Amino acid sequence: MRRMAMTAVFILGAAVCGHAHGAKEYIAIDNYNAVEKGEASFYIQFDYMVRDKNDPAMDRWEITPGFSYALADNLDFDVHTHFAKFGNEHIAEEEKSKYAPLGPSPFMEAAAFKLQYNLAQTRAADIALALGYEVPFGRAKDLLDAADVLEGTLILGKYFGVHSNITLNITGAREDGETEFEWAAGFSTPLSRDPHGIAGGIEVFNNFDMDDWSVLLGICMPVGSENTVFKTGMRFGDDSIRVTTALMYGF
Repeated sequence: MRRMAMTAVFILGAAVCGHAHGAKEYIAIDNYNAVEKGEASFYIQFDYMVRDKNDPAMDRWEITPGFSYALADNLDFDVHTHFAKFGNEHIAEEEKSKYAPLGPSPFMEAAAFKLQYNLAQTRAADIALALGYEVPFGRAKDLLDAADVLEGTLILGKYFGVHSNITLNITGAREDGETEFEWAAGFSTPLSRDPHGIAGGIEVFNNFDMDDWSVLLGICMPVGSENTVFKTGMRFGDDSIRVTTALMYGF
C-alpha cells in the first residue's frame, strides 16, 4: 500500500517568492499564509520519486494540477488531483504478474482537498491549522491497496530580517485505522539583494521515532511577475531521491 507523505515543512515564504498563495504554494510545506477573500491560484507540479536507488521497479512519478481559493480572509481551500505512474514493485502482490516488468500505464490516482485557517500572528510565532482529506480512485484501490487518508497539521512559523523565515510542522495522518505522526522544520532566505527575487531553503523531515530522516534543498523565483512563481527542489533520504518542479500563477 502506498505510504502517504504526512509531513510538510517551510521552504520558501510567500513574501520571498512573490504574492502567490495556496496549499500548494511550496514544494513540501504547510506554512502560515495570509490570504484575502477571493484570492486564487492555479498550479501544476511534477514529482519523480526514486524509492530505492538499486531497484528501478520502485520508481514512480506524478503530475499534480490544482486550484486554491480563499473562502474568507485567512481561510484557504485547495483541491488537486494526482496523475501517476508506478513501478511494478508498488503494485499489490496479486496484481503484479499482469503488469511485469514495467508496471501499469499512468492513471488518475487520487483527489485531495485541504482547508487551512490562520489562527493568529503573535510575537513568538505565526500559528495556523490545516486539515486535508485524500480519496483514491478505483484503479488506485485495486492496484495499490490505497485507502482514504485524513491528516491534520499544526503550523508554527516566524518571519525575521528581510523575508527570512523558519517554520515547524507537526502532522498526524490516519489511514486504514492507523495513525502516524511526523514533524518537519525548515529555513528560507532570499539569495539575492532583491528580497522578492530568487530564494533558497532547506527542509528537514522525520518521524517521532527519529529513524526516517530526509532533507530537501530547493529554490523559488518569480517568473516575469510576482504573480507567477517557479519552484524546484531535491529531497534526499537514505536510499531515496525525490525531484520536484512546480509552476504557480496567483490572481
